[in-house]
Amino acid sequence: MLILTYVLFYICFKKEACCIKILFIFSNGDFDQPKLHLRNLCSTLSNYTYSSRSYSYNYGVAVLSDFPISIDIEKRRSLNENRLNRLIHFSCNDNDQVLLKSGVSFLQIWTIKEAYAKFLRKGLFLDFKQISLEKVKNNHYIVRHFGLEDLHVSTLSGSTCFLAIAYQIGSDYYDKND
Repeated sequence: MLILTYVLFYICFKKEACCIKILFIFSNGDFDQPKLHLRNLCSTLSNYTYSSRSYSYNYGVAVLSDFPISIDIEKRRSLNENRLNRLIHFSCNDNDQVLLKSGVSFLQIWTIKEAYAKFLRKGLFLDFKQISLEKVKNNHYIVRHFGLEDLHVSTLSGSTCFLAIAYQIGSDYYDKND
């Protein structure tokens, strides 16, 4: 079974409304289904200038926008203690440790950092320990890396996955009422 949800929402940009479309796919079967369907959907919706896709297990998500943007999704799951400690050692700095102690999930921190790295087109080649998160509001962060661009990252935490969307700070593309 394949479930596809289209989420359309508007983000304030000064006095104009800018549109982004998020496509979310869940498959309780083959893990390749979300990849195939999102690839096809994104190519048919070519009236958007920017797009980004992400996959985690049987989840897939894409964002289409008229401004630079990136997205990441991670399925909520438990990590054994050994693996979690290795990932924290690889990717978390002192600020992240404070977030972890305050109840922010490691996978949520990872999702934010990965959305940031995707936006900069650096991927896992970027040293995740050097990425600094500053929580501005409940689901909104300013993300920095020394010598690179600062970005906004907005997050969504569902019962089954974490979602992070990164966009430029100078553009003021975030809902002030968030």
